[in-house]
Amino acid sequence: MLPHSLIGRILLALWLTACAAALVFAYMQRVIHDTDVAFVYIMLFLTFPLGYAFAAFAGVVFHVLYSMFGVVVPGGFVPNLVSWLFFVAVGFFQWFVAIPWLYKKLRRSSNSAVKRDAPQAARPLP
Repeated sequence: MLPHSLIGRILLALWLTACAAALVFAYMQRVIHDTDVAFVYIMLFLTFPLGYAFAAFAGVVFHVLYSMFGVVVPGGFVPNLVSWLFFVAVGFFQWFVAIPWLYKKLRRSSNSAVKRDAPQAARPLP
């Protein structure tokens, strides 16, 4: 599940470091009113484009919780921590599982197309 190449591992380490920095930012600035908004924007950037789908889904869930049950999801560090876990899971899946799988699949497909379209060597008649 982890990248096999050195470049992949370096990119994973950099991405995880950026995600951890966003969480540290959310913790250190937790007393500032708009920290939650800045934190979400940072995580949306790090998990683009699937992070947007997750955020939209979470927004729908929060709206349903409020409109049907009157539950308001509070701001603060604990909700940020929970959303960080989901953002990191979505981003990891996107960047280090789905995209490499798709790249390998497309590469195999193009290689097989090249082999299939290559002229065949003339075979001697029996």
